[in-house]
Amino acid sequence: MDLNREELIKRAQQAQKIIVGSFVREMALPSFLELDISMAQLKGLTVLSHHGKITVSQLAEQLQVGRSAASLLADRLVAEGLVERAEDSEDRRRTVLQLSQRGEELVAQLRRGRETRDPLPGWLSKMSDQDLLALVQGTEALAAEASATTGSVILLPEHDQKT
Repeated sequence: MDLNREELIKRAQQAQKIIVGSFVREMALPSFLELDISMAQLKGLTVLSHHGKITVSQLAEQLQVGRSAASLLADRLVAEGLVERAEDSEDRRRTVLQLSQRGEELVAQLRRGRETRDPLPGWLSKMSDQDLLALVQGTEALAAEASATTGSVILLPEHDQKT
C-alpha cells in the first residue's frame, strides 16, 4: 500500500467519525430521548452526581459558566425535583446543592442504559484476531500520545510480549 502520511491521517479521521456516529446512533437511549430537560440541566446533574454536595459557585466553576447562570440552572433543577438545596453543615451561611432521590434515580437509569447498550464489545468480537491486534496496538499508541499531549494519566494493562 503506497499511501502518504497525510492520506493515512485523513482515513483515520474519517474512520473515527464513522465510529463516533455509530456510537451516537447505538447509544441514543429511549430514556435519554424522552427526557424533558435541557443539555445544561443534564450537565448540571452529571456534575452533581460526580461531586456530591457543592455550592452554586462550585457548580458554575465546573460548568465553566457564570455564577448567575449556575444559579438559574440550579433553580430549574430544584423546580423539577431533581436537585435539593441544603444548609452547609460546615458553614450555615452557605447553601449546597445535591441530587434529590429523583435526580439520583434518573442519573442511575441513564448510566445503566448506557452500559447495557454499549455496542463496542459486539463490534470487536466480530473482528479477526489480526485486525483486533492491529486495532489494540494502534489505539494504545494513540491513547499514549493523547495522554502525553494533554497530561492525562492512562493505565494500560501490561501484556506478555512473546517474541
